[in-house]
Amino acid sequence: MSGVFKDFPSQSHYHPDFLISFVTLEDDNIYGRRGLETNWEITHSQTYVLFSEGTDPNKVAERFPAFLDKHYGTFAKANFNAGPDFVASKTTQLTLQKVTDIHLVPISTMSSRRMETSTTFI
Repeated sequence: MSGVFKDFPSQSHYHPDFLISFVTLEDDNIYGRRGLETNWEITHSQTYVLFSEGTDPNKVAERFPAFLDKHYGTFAKANFNAGPDFVASKTTQLTLQKVTDIHLVPISTMSSRRMETSTTFI
C-alpha cells in the first residue's frame, strides 16, 4: 500500500474503492507492460485529458477514427480473427466529454455518477 485517500465528495462522479497505478500493472506477475500496451479490452478505466490553452477538442476528436483503425484494427486482426476488411472505427468509438458535462450529459455507463466497476487504474 502506498497511500490512503479520503472519500471523494458526494457530488463527484468518481467513487473508487481503490486505485492501482499503471506502473504497478507493468509487473509481469500482475499484467505486464506489453499487455498494457496491446490490450484494447481494458474498458474499466477512465482517462482525463487537460488540453493546452487554444487546443480545439473537436480537432483532436476528428483524429480518433484514424487512431483506432491504425492501432486497434491491427490488434483486432491479430487477436480476434477480424477479417482483412475490418475497420475498427466502424465498431469502436472514442469520445471526449467536458468534465463539467459529466453529470448532465452522460455519454456512457462509465460516465454515470457511480462507475460500473470498483476498479480504476491511473
